[in-house]
Amino acid sequence: MKKSVLSITPSVHKSTIAPEIYGQFSEHLGRCIYDGVYVGEDSDIPNTNGMRNDVVSALKALHVPVLRWPGGCFADTYHWRDGIGPKENRKTIVNTNWGGVTEDNSFGTHEFMELCRQIGCEAYFSGNVGSGTVQEFSDWVEYCNMGGISPMASERRANGQDEPFNVKYWGIGNEAWGCGGSMRAEYYADLCRQYSTYLRNYSPEHKIFKIASGANVADYHWTKTVMERAGQAVDAVSLHYYTVPHEDWQHKGSATDFTDEEYYTTLHKTLQMEELVENHTRIIKQYQGDRKVGLAVDEWGTWYDVEPDTNPGFLYQQNTMRDALVAAINLNIFNNHCDTVCMANIAQMVNVLQAMILTEGSKMVLTPTYHVFEMYKGHQGAKQLESYAETTLLNHDDQAVPDLHVSASQQADGSILVTAANLNDTAAIPVTCMLGGAKPTGVTARVLAGAPAAHNTFAAPEQCSSSHLRLPCTFPAPLIETLPYSPPGMVLEPEIFISMCSFIMLPPSDAPEYRFCVRPRSDTGAKARRGNRFSRRILFPEPASAARQPPASARPAPPPARPARRAPCFPISAPRAGRSASCENTSPVRSVLNGAGTSSPGSGPSASSGTAHHRRSHSAPTAPFWKSDPHPCAVSFRNSVP
Repeated sequence: MKKSVLSITPSVHKSTIAPEIYGQFSEHLGRCIYDGVYVGEDSDIPNTNGMRNDVVSALKALHVPVLRWPGGCFADTYHWRDGIGPKENRKTIVNTNWGGVTEDNSFGTHEFMELCRQIGCEAYFSGNVGSGTVQEFSDWVEYCNMGGISPMASERRANGQDEPFNVKYWGIGNEAWGCGGSMRAEYYADLCRQYSTYLRNYSPEHKIFKIASGANVADYHWTKTVMERAGQAVDAVSLHYYTVPHEDWQHKGSATDFTDEEYYTTLHKTLQMEELVENHTRIIKQYQGDRKVGLAVDEWGTWYDVEPDTNPGFLYQQNTMRDALVAAINLNIFNNHCDTVCMANIAQMVNVLQAMILTEGSKMVLTPTYHVFEMYKGHQGAKQLESYAETTLLNHDDQAVPDLHVSASQQADGSILVTAANLNDTAAIPVTCMLGGAKPTGVTARVLAGAPAAHNTFAAPEQCSSSHLRLPCTFPAPLIETLPYSPPGMVLEPEIFISMCSFIMLPPSDAPEYRFCVRPRSDTGAKARRGNRFSRRILFPEPASAARQPPASARPAPPPARPARRAPCFPISAPRAGRSASCENTSPVRSVLNGAGTSSPGSGPSASSGTAHHRRSHSAPTAPFWKSDPHPCAVSFRNSVP
């Protein structure tokens, strides 16, 4: 079986990963705001100032850095004055973009800022350019940010907020090429420059960050025109790209019922995000002049057909392990392009599209995508590290997908976090992880694994959830079992199920190999095995030092091997005498997110005969990080160094 090498170079890095890359998006769409995050002060659902306690608590655990609001398409029909003042006096609005429902505007500027306060994140306002005016937008900025005496500041104080909100991020319209006004690039660019003139800073300590409405997918003409005409007036240009399995937007595909071909098509399409980021960035750099303009991917995620028997305008869809892999891929891409990607906002936070959280009355469930964000949050504010991966291409040439996708970073305390997604849903491939120059002292890991269609429901909320691994560094370990080609070790935590894997830390410099084994619970075929979970065994071999090992002739013969029951495993070798640490995977648990499947020979997508070698700060097509069972999973490794 072919082995792949993943190399992490702690001494080489591009930039710091902006925490805002892990941003969220909450639009007045379906049940995202009402019933999602906001239930009102009089609700029987536990809340604080109208915000659901369970949802807020879950979002706080993600360390959400920034939250975009009120749209989306809704932003260019929203007039902010309708959402301030006593709630009984607020105007109602018909949401003509999403479902035609009537909203009472009980959730407005003050309520949104209260939500951000409870979560602990920055606010990102999308202003109304499509149906609004320069004056209206300018007044909103003054209302939120003016600390002195002015008409807007006085009105804010009369509504109960003495100190300014100091909103940093302001989007100058949304999708101006479409629902935000159906504008030509030239027309919008001139408007953007005009609006930017009147979006003023009211405090030198709290300068605002202006984001232009950017391109739809590969509309490079739009980016070029906006940068050419208005690039000196903004701090970033946005980009929107949704992963849609089918070209027909009336039949995009099911969120939970999909074929192997649709699985790989979805992953192939989401990988196009890297091409889009690189090409739009190239244009931005060409026209930014002597100031830096960032790329804000403020809408991204999967978009499928709505769940049966739900309002088509509410965009409510389930969230599977396939979506978790999509999230892992995109976050890896953003991490590896952190020198230019300044913000990203997944669509959307609750009950809409690729949501973190689903609610139903008083019930709440966390999605597989939520767990990916929770596993990846350690990248926020860390140094992005150069990575090199050998990958094998899966599927057909026109829909090729690498079997491994990774990113890595180093935090201020020296710990290294590696997040890897194994995209192969049928095979486990050993991977050696090399940490050049690092001398880790320990390893922790988490895994997220399951069949591609596995998802959490209100009846079964823990089908896909992260599982922690703790690897103590005590030697020698008592002899309990010996595997072929493996030194004596002991079995810990038998029969613990793995749903996801996340961090790993290497043992002390003179430690032996660790083997992490994942085995299927049955020998059934691929189709029957898709919904299975895996038991976990951790073996700690004795130190490999010659001084502690008896000669081969004196060692007791190992017990007979049981090939039929032996699970593939991935060994982790500690660095010796300054050598690089290595991680060899043989379990089908993927890195950061895996897909489901089986390791049956000859089944699954075809692999290309060649191996792709990419010397970049992002993972190139390569083998799955974890190798063993065929199910997809997510994995991240965290290495602590002295």
